[in-house]
Amino acid sequence: MSKTKIHPNNLFYIAICLLGIIAFFFVGIFPNLSAIKGMDEDISSLKQKVETQALLYPVYLKLLQQITKKVPTNFSAPEKRKISHNQLTKINGLFRQLAEESNVTFNSAIPDASNYLEDMNFFTMNVIFSGDFFNLRKLLLGICQMPFLESIDVMRIQTINQEKRIDFKIKIEQE
Repeated sequence: MSKTKIHPNNLFYIAICLLGIIAFFFVGIFPNLSAIKGMDEDISSLKQKVETQALLYPVYLKLLQQITKKVPTNFSAPEKRKISHNQLTKINGLFRQLAEESNVTFNSAIPDASNYLEDMNFFTMNVIFSGDFFNLRKLLLGICQMPFLESIDVMRIQTINQEKRIDFKIKIEQE
């Protein structure tokens, strides 16, 4: 058998070829492999998000349906009318009745001084109630259901000497 001799120049060329192949692997193939691995992770993450959203979509539709329910437009608000001078003298009795129904005490209803300075169709009053306001909703609804009430301008709740007090500044539409 004969021995094959490799010339030293051939070894140099083989080494250069091997270095070229290794350089091509690190420059061309390895970055693509790592990019593919990163894309696979992104794909699995996106698949998981899609599955989560697919599970939550019916819940979203149900919540959206609850939010977009139609608001009732036929409230049982009293018909607006103006209060006559005869009824205006009996308004304290009306406030006392509201206070009794709401389990509070009616203190006073004082006309605002600006009523006398301006000739308007509105009569402004400062109304004061005191007591325990667990039935505040009932009191407010009672005041709001008065047919001659134009607006509640100010509502103030305060504690004076361990007694709760609520003050209203209301506008009443008068003839």
